[in-house]
Amino acid sequence: ERRARALAAFSAGIIEQTQAQPEAALEMFARSLENDPANEPLAVEVGRGYLAREQTGRAIEVLRRSAAQPQATGAVKSLLGLAYTQAGRTNDAIAAYQAAVQASPTLLGAYGALMQLLDGQGKLDEALK
Repeated sequence: ERRARALAAFSAGIIEQTQAQPEAALEMFARSLENDPANEPLAVEVGRGYLAREQTGRAIEVLRRSAAQPQATGAVKSLLGLAYTQAGRTNDAIAAYQAAVQASPTLLGAYGALMQLLDGQGKLDEALK
């Protein structure tokens, strides 16, 4: 039943997109994710959409649910780190970036962001590790 609701909302989002209604499409895609938070590519897209619209709280909500999934990759966790950074939640951002590099050790952007945040907190030794 959850899968059916997720697919219905996703389909409605596609229709809104084809009718040049990006805000409505974004909301339908977010609704799809409420029923299927494991759809990581969609979560990344919706998270980026909310960040572009400066709706950081909504981005965090979507990305946090997706990042909590057992199969979540470093990509969604890194984007969650960016959302936390934009929200001024440095400690949460550090934790998200640490989870990102643990999940995807080749994700160089997450290492760079993590180093910047740690250095900004005066933790250069930890950043260098």
